[in-house]
Amino acid sequence: MVAPIRGLAGAIRRSFISFSGARVKPNFCPLIEDIEQIGEYSWGSGTLANLYRQLGMASRADAKQISGCLTLLECWIYEYFPNFRPPTVKAHVIGEPWCMRWHIADVVYWTPFGPNVARDVEKTLHHGTIRFMDTIESYMSDRVLRQFGFRQIIPASPIQPMCGSKRERKIVSYKVRYESNDHAWSIPNVHRLEQTYYGHRADPAWEVATDYMDWYIPRTHLRVDPSTDLLERAEPSPVPFVYDIT
Repeated sequence: MVAPIRGLAGAIRRSFISFSGARVKPNFCPLIEDIEQIGEYSWGSGTLANLYRQLGMASRADAKQISGCLTLLECWIYEYFPNFRPPTVKAHVIGEPWCMRWHIADVVYWTPFGPNVARDVEKTLHHGTIRFMDTIESYMSDRVLRQFGFRQIIPASPIQPMCGSKRERKIVSYKVRYESNDHAWSIPNVHRLEQTYYGHRADPAWEVATDYMDWYIPRTHLRVDPSTDLLERAEPSPVPFVYDIT
């Protein structure tokens, strides 16, 4: 959840100041009204919300590039999929960006941020929405319990948006609106998953509940077909904000 400092600083600088360096976008002005409170803002969740939105827009057929804090995305890939990492290995040093730390592991490293990240950073077990300016995205930690060291269970239904995106290919049509629920952010017992819900620690790290695979298999693609034969297009989901991979 902690955004890489260098990538975050660059993203803020590019968004905050025009290319000429002489003008500031007015929609950022409310953020600096109380300059003493800036250090208390949840910059990490804001960066994550913005990245989620940019990933959604990049999935459109006419998308040619992606915005957002790509250092954070790159760090996530390196941490979870060691085979994609650069050869450099360096222990993390307190005060340096997390993305400068890589470890050697095989295939998937389920708990790259430590076995007790949910205890050390309680907001990681937030379940609800996260926001960056007017961008609000869902954050459903019960779907990735193994990255916190817990056994994966059948998650709750997806958080439904107030307004879903249309099934069009163009990026400009990608507009999803979620309820912000900002008032719940500072009240842990309202938004945080309780241990009585997610249960036991995973042993081994990829452990799942006994009924999880029966739930998961009908909802995923078990294999990727490398053939060049034309495939029938899957029927669109009856739920307008759920997109099928075809």
